[in-house]
Amino acid sequence: MKLKILETSFENKIPHEIPEPIVTKKAFTTKHLFVVGRNDVIGKFQGFGGALTEAAAYNFSLLSIEEREKAFRLLFTPEGLNYSWLRMSIHSCDFSLESYDYLGGTNDLANFSMKHDEKYIFPMLEEIEKAAGKKMRIFASPWSPCAYMKDNAEMAHGGHLMPFFVDEWAEYLCLYLEEMKRRDHAVECISMQNEPEADQIWESCLYSAKEEAQLVRALHGKLKYHGLDTKIYIWDHNRDHMANRVITMMSNEELRDMVDGFAYHWYYQSNSYTIQYLKRLYPDKTIGFTEGCVEFLVGEGTNKDEYGIFHHGEIYAKNISKDLRCGTQFFIDWNLILDAKGGPNHVGNFCGALMNQIDGKLVCNPSYSYVYHYAHFIEEGDDIVVCATGDTILYVLAARKKNGKLVLVICNDNPKSEKAEICVKGEYYFGVTVRPHSIQTIYEE
Repeated sequence: MKLKILETSFENKIPHEIPEPIVTKKAFTTKHLFVVGRNDVIGKFQGFGGALTEAAAYNFSLLSIEEREKAFRLLFTPEGLNYSWLRMSIHSCDFSLESYDYLGGTNDLANFSMKHDEKYIFPMLEEIEKAAGKKMRIFASPWSPCAYMKDNAEMAHGGHLMPFFVDEWAEYLCLYLEEMKRRDHAVECISMQNEPEADQIWESCLYSAKEEAQLVRALHGKLKYHGLDTKIYIWDHNRDHMANRVITMMSNEELRDMVDGFAYHWYYQSNSYTIQYLKRLYPDKTIGFTEGCVEFLVGEGTNKDEYGIFHHGEIYAKNISKDLRCGTQFFIDWNLILDAKGGPNHVGNFCGALMNQIDGKLVCNPSYSYVYHYAHFIEEGDDIVVCATGDTILYVLAARKKNGKLVLVICNDNPKSEKAEICVKGEYYFGVTVRPHSIQTIYEE
């Protein structure tokens, strides 16, 4: 068996080939042993993606045609990350140029119009799909209902959707889904609320499990009435409280039949075993990662020292490796591209991205190279397979391609080299040296 290795390291931040490992039939002796089962399937992977916020679309628009075409190749084609998913906000979020809804500030659904999104979002969405040569799978999330529907009468600062407006908000969501479908951008999945336990200074809304369940029921009925087949996802917030919300809602059998999956983010807690636990409880539900980024401090000026930091890539590697091994079936990053500040963001809530638009030029950060080690090799339709180990130092993920060949990704975020031994169960062994602060993709040729 011939193996190839691609490496990115702190010393060489561009993915590059290194010497092939020696394949044997005998075991080595190292402290890091990983046993890969080619046929021990955890689940079928549905692909990687990122968020097409208004901020991202605006930054794409500032690139020259050549630079924008390059960005789309690096994100959406087999030359790069080959993304298959986009996450989109239903009207504004913090990464919009301003706060807005689709009613023009009125309280009449007859005024529904997505004209605002025609300036940046729809043109970039159409260019993306042209560059990708495929229709993107869209996951849509609202950050807040319209202000008049909430008990605090504003889209920001949390508040709650008033019970009287649950049906009207569900109808609004269907108007969005119908308009997206009319524009040939059908939405595959929708969550009830982005981060339903977060009271933020930007668009946000609080939902208890009971309140989210009420909206699920209302939307489920509306989807049937409108003949829409969009899948319903719940939670769409951090891993730390996911099990409590999901188990509470899934205890109702009627509700359980209405929900297709659970969405989550990576902030505040890194225990991926919550995902594994829920996947065992509800094997018929899809679990998807829908947001994660390296957050910058609000109001800290340009954050000029934040973009391009190598460690940001290691954060992605840890989360992707651990989550996919535990049963996550798709992985959607946050903003596809941002400016040098980590914006624009209409409340100054800046963050990192794989790419930056700086003075009209495209800059790929080290985090892009790290995600490349996964997304370029592990595609929609590939199987995530078991990689058994007791190791807590190296982060490892194994996948079986549709053609049956294996891909193994190993990340070392430590300041010293580590030797690892990989056993492909019943077939062969090989050893690799993983350099300090580096990531390797090993694949069967």
